[in-house]
Amino acid sequence: LPLSIMDLRLVCLVSFTLTLISGSEAVDCSCEHAKCSQLDPADCSNGVTKDMCGCCTVCAGVLGEECGGPWNIYGDCGTSLECHQESCPLDTDDADCFLYYLTQPGECVEKKRRSLLDFFSGVDKVGIQEVRERRRMRLLHQLEKMKK
Repeated sequence: LPLSIMDLRLVCLVSFTLTLISGSEAVDCSCEHAKCSQLDPADCSNGVTKDMCGCCTVCAGVLGEECGGPWNIYGDCGTSLECHQESCPLDTDDADCFLYYLTQPGECVEKKRRSLLDFFSGVDKVGIQEVRERRRMRLLHQLEKMKK
């Protein structure tokens, strides 16, 4: 039996949709079935926090430990620490940087004290300069491609 073009399109559409659905990832965070191990907070040098689902108490991250990541799978940092993620490489386009920030873990580092003076003195403007530099590098890279 020959298939019509409409039938082929329908088969392709259904196949594509099923591929997307089966390939998607999700996290099941129902606490009613969570099996939390017993934890003595005294064993956690940097305090305690909740796991990525908010169900179980776990030790908070220590200096140099991985943190964050997709669905916060690597967890939170402890007292006086914050999760710092390295900047996306300058020659990376925005879409890849978006994926980089979604998927890569950070590292627990000491919190930086920020004040109103830091804001006005330009300490926080480094991020803006970094974005501008990344755009400049991307444009230069695109120009080089066009020359070839």
